[in-house]
Amino acid sequence: FEGRGADTLNVQLTTGLERMLRRAIDVKSLCIVPKLQCWVVYVDATVLDSSGSLADAVSMAAYAALNTTTIPSIEVVKGDQSAETIIEVSDDPFETTSLVLHHVPITVSLTKVGSCFVVDASAEEEACKSAGVTFTVDAEGMITSTSKSGTGGISPAMLMEMMKVASKSGVALIKRIDQVIERNEKRQ
Repeated sequence: FEGRGADTLNVQLTTGLERMLRRAIDVKSLCIVPKLQCWVVYVDATVLDSSGSLADAVSMAAYAALNTTTIPSIEVVKGDQSAETIIEVSDDPFETTSLVLHHVPITVSLTKVGSCFVVDASAEEEACKSAGVTFTVDAEGMITSTSKSGTGGISPAMLMEMMKVASKSGVALIKRIDQVIERNEKRQ
């Protein structure tokens, strides 16, 4: 993201995404040669428009990307010297394996406006917000983290209602993303 406040926003998005995905990727499955070589996973996102919740959009894009990422097949061969290893990567684009993932979550942001709250607030609603809560939700509806923003308070009853809405919305969004991924895989 570029422009005024971009550095702060980029750090917030990066930190949030890293925290959210920390346990979702099976890092042991990325090992090529123990203690020497491994695959590294990067998630790069380009933000084209900043209306709505950027964290939610980036988390859904990361969810889709990770669930469709494949790793080329490799063969580890011992080299001429005892400590030397050669990694041969397959040229065949269909000889791949999927990332090993565990409960990849997405974020669902709710914004308190007056005495009610909205999901995926518009720019106008954001301008009127007193507080906001971003929930990290997995496909089973489990909330794995929560982050509050804004200076206004949220009553315990409203927070519980927000959690229910975030959980239900997160499950529905993940289901829809999975359907789109499945439909695209059938086309290929």
